Amino acid sequence: MPLLTTRGTASSRGFGLQGLGKIKVEHLIIAGGGGGAGGTKNGNSYPQGNFVGGGGGAGGYRSSVVGELTGQQLTAEQMLEFNSKEVTTIQVGAGGPGGSGHANGTIGGSSYFSSRTSIGGGFGGNNVGGNGGSGGGAGWNVAGSPANAGGTGTTGQGFNGNVAGNEYGGGGGGAHSSAPSGVSSYTKGARGLQSSITGTLSAYSGGGCGGSPDFPANNVYDTVNPPGGFTPTSGTSIFFGGGNAGVNATGGTGVARTGGGGGGATTSNVGQTYNGGAGGAGIVIIRYPDYWGNLTIGSGLDYLNSSGSTIAGNGTTVAPTNTTAGYKIYTFVSGLGLITFP
Repeated sequence: MPLLTTRGTASSRGFGLQGLGKIKVEHLIIAGGGGGAGGTKNGNSYPQGNFVGGGGGAGGYRSSVVGELTGQQLTAEQMLEFNSKEVTTIQVGAGGPGGSGHANGTIGGSSYFSSRTSIGGGFGGNNVGGNGGSGGGAGWNVAGSPANAGGTGTTGQGFNGNVAGNEYGGGGGGAHSSAPSGVSSYTKGARGLQSSITGTLSAYSGGGCGGSPDFPANNVYDTVNPPGGFTPTSGTSIFFGGGNAGVNATGGTGVARTGGGGGGATTSNVGQTYNGGAGGAGIVIIRYPDYWGNLTIGSGLDYLNSSGSTIAGNGTTVAPTNTTAGYKIYTFVSGLGLITFP
């Protein structure tokens, strides 16, 4: 349950002067990605006993960064305002575990900052995909193929997961779009969005790839509109955090601190079973004008210091993760706890 705190009020105005008495805070709230479903093959005769896992949906993406977009490519949310010494809560959602055997994955953990919550990514399905911040991709199996539906995304956070195709698991939805459609694209994870809240452009909330019997040949890399989870050389998404498909292997893990969905799994060998990939953990980043003092971070909440090391909050006032262009920036990477504004 959320800790008891006061809640910030929304503001669409600029930062103003210190004498106005309100601290106006921009945020990026990324939930944990959903886990991909596992895959198995129990019979020799096609398609007897085949189960192909869907990719996990990306964690919900909520942004109030001026000039950027929130999930589903909508206009950024209003900033929140806080009084000096006001206390509020932050939680960072964990990624959902991948499905064991040919079971569904697990929905990702939700992240929140004050009154605003990003919902965890939907699970990749053995049958239908799970609902979430972005929807999980559907799984393919004999009984339901190819009409199994992807999970539904959340307005302002992410898009739906893809349907399953013939022997292909559907890709998980992302913050930018639904997973690509069409026979040759069923398995691709959907694109996420990029933010420069830290001063460096980084990508978040890409959907996990669905299982594919001919991966990677079926996942043509698109340099203009890169999918969430496919990179042809490294096996890990360098774009939006979604996990690659597992073929005769466990599904790829969503990239940590991006909210990427986990990859679905499949196998071409009778009697083999592989688990789906776990979703990537989420992240919460806030920034406010640097003429205000530093935050106090309570126990239970882990943040990054200026060297990039993970530090456990202990109720002391701490320097920001980094500063840029007139802002103090704090990055929270796991846990649940209270922060106190200066």
